[in-house]
Amino acid sequence: MSQEGNQAKAVIETWDILVRHRWRFVLSGFLVAGVVLGAGLLLPRKYKAQAIFERRTDIVLSEIVQRGAAQSFENTSSSVIEEIVGLPAIDELIESLQKSELAAAVSMRNPSDLHARRSEFRKKVLVNYDITTKQRDRVRVTFIDESPRMARAVVNTLIENYISRTREQIDQQLGQAATFFQTEVDQNRGLIETLENEKLTFEIEHAELLPNSPGSIQDVLTDAHMQLITMEQGRDAARMRVESLQKLVDETPQTVPRISKAPNPELARLRAVRQELRDQFEEYTGVFKMTGQHPDLLALREQLVQIDREIAATDTEVITHTQIDRNPKREALDLQLSQAAIDLRAYEKQAKSVQKQIEQLNARSANLFPIRSDYQKLGRRIEQAHRQLAFWEDNLRRVQMARAAEAGQRGITLSFIKPCETIQKPTSPDLTQVFMAAVLMGIVAGGVSVFVAYRADDTFDDGERMASQLKLSFFGSVSEVISRRQMRVRKLRRLVLSPIKIASMAVLLTGMAALLYLDLERPDLFRELTDNPSEFVTDRFATTTKLSVDGLE
Repeated sequence: MSQEGNQAKAVIETWDILVRHRWRFVLSGFLVAGVVLGAGLLLPRKYKAQAIFERRTDIVLSEIVQRGAAQSFENTSSSVIEEIVGLPAIDELIESLQKSELAAAVSMRNPSDLHARRSEFRKKVLVNYDITTKQRDRVRVTFIDESPRMARAVVNTLIENYISRTREQIDQQLGQAATFFQTEVDQNRGLIETLENEKLTFEIEHAELLPNSPGSIQDVLTDAHMQLITMEQGRDAARMRVESLQKLVDETPQTVPRISKAPNPELARLRAVRQELRDQFEEYTGVFKMTGQHPDLLALREQLVQIDREIAATDTEVITHTQIDRNPKREALDLQLSQAAIDLRAYEKQAKSVQKQIEQLNARSANLFPIRSDYQKLGRRIEQAHRQLAFWEDNLRRVQMARAAEAGQRGITLSFIKPCETIQKPTSPDLTQVFMAAVLMGIVAGGVSVFVAYRADDTFDDGERMASQLKLSFFGSVSEVISRRQMRVRKLRRLVLSPIKIASMAVLLTGMAALLYLDLERPDLFRELTDNPSEFVTDRFATTTKLSVDGLE
């Protein structure tokens, strides 16, 4: 036989066994499911209370306060949790509860009760972070207890106490920071005043050595160098002038002759001879009509030429008297040379004076760089002190503004964004889990009951199996022989009694499930039902009837 055939046969046999022992399955499942639902009704209820608060941190103000306070606004997750559920917070919680309506629930007769209550609260309180960043934390506080009022009061009181303590700490830290910053501001103001006095004294003592001051040694030294250059240029020009005038004086004689002149008589005689020869030439040509080739005329022409030569070679004047006098040009040059020498000596004297002044200024400026370095250091110290003063004043102003602001604007904003409201439903036992446990455990119990019944059943419902088991020959089998009365009884059981039993068990389980649903999901209705069942049923019936009529209309 194939594997699929074996599986089909096994399924059929299992179904036959289940049908044969169905009442065992049903009764066992009913009893177990009923017990589970009953246990769900009897188990103690636990109520879960949750509250959420948010903590926003101003990073800038936190850093400012951290400079002046012993503690910072920034807390780690572990420190926040410890502040919420630490022993001081638990003691404060117990003290607050003892002053409230729940004083009887937390009353303690001896120190051991206090220790037990502390341990109980610390174990049951759970703190989780929904959001955690450097600037924003959203914290969820959870507490589970059998009393809804206690659970609600615990989470709300823990958060309220934490917010109150944190705000007090913030006020204390802001006060410490303000005192520290005020001290720093006063110290820096005193330091600035001292440094400015030192600077003024320094400027008075070393005025000429300081930069950008009128009459500073550097400007005087620069002017002296410019004056020296001017003097040297004037001296060189005077020296060159002296040299050139000396050369001219050397070249110019001290005396010059004075000469008296008169017309040259020899020139007058030669001119008279030439006039005579010209008159004679005119006579020869005009009177005597001589030609140009006449020997006398040729000789006369040669004489005229010779006379012209002599006249040209003869001076027009002749010296009649000579006298030696002083040269006036030499005297003028001597006067200019004396003035140039005087100018040269003046330039040399001025140049030496300026050079001496420069040497003295250089000697005095030997301390220029150390003094200026000290002066600049003093200025930098004053600037640094002013920056520090502005820094501390800005911090002080921020802290003072934070102290004067509302409680939520002091560096940390604590917001109780979701307090725990009145708790209506318990969280344990869970309805879905109870229903699933009832169904699964009922099925498992029914299956186990059927299995046990099957294993303990010695009857045979098949002739062949009985023959095989007893090792007998099998010839055939007949159906069960029953009377009409037995048939009517079996039919009555199958059609009437069995459905009634199943319906009764279903109604009982449904009722228990409904009670469990009301108890876990609708505690207000469950309390109304338990307090006054008749009135509850009447009200529910009236409400249902009205809704049906309204729907029909």
